Amino acid sequence: MARERTVGKLHKMATALMKMIDPNAGEVYEGGDTQAPKADGVEEIKRYKELLDAGVITEAEFAAKKRLLLGI
Repeated sequence: MARERTVGKLHKMATALMKMIDPNAGEVYEGGDTQAPKADGVEEIKRYKELLDAGVITEAEFAAKKRLLLGI
């Protein structure tokens, strides 16, 4: 149990570091597969739209995140 928590914390730290170095980097999974599981892009876009509507992010930031989530 403690080992699993430690591994989980290390994974979060490694992921955060990787995103700081290269925001477009994908994760590497067992077997060397770099394809990340598909996230529900529509739900993510809706959350970012709420942030846009609340004035937390700009239109440009929303558009960039939307393109990233849609892979375009």
